[in-house]
Amino acid sequence: MTKARRDYLSELIQQIQWAGFDKPQVEYRFHPVRRFRFDAAWVDKKVALEYEGGVYLHGKAGQKSRHLIN
Repeated sequence: MTKARRDYLSELIQQIQWAGFDKPQVEYRFHPVRRFRFDAAWVDKKVALEYEGGVYLHGKAGQKSRHLIN
């Protein structure tokens, strides 16, 4: 995570806390084997936040992932 992205995420989390929400777990690893992480998560509430998540392209060149909306 770049410094600028980390700063924006920190500011967003601070604003969320000012709105009355609890502090989330940052960089929460939600699977024991896979390396994916949520940028922030409120595990007890089963809520996660992904700030500018990456785009995953699957398959051959030009073929879109089934998770992308056309």
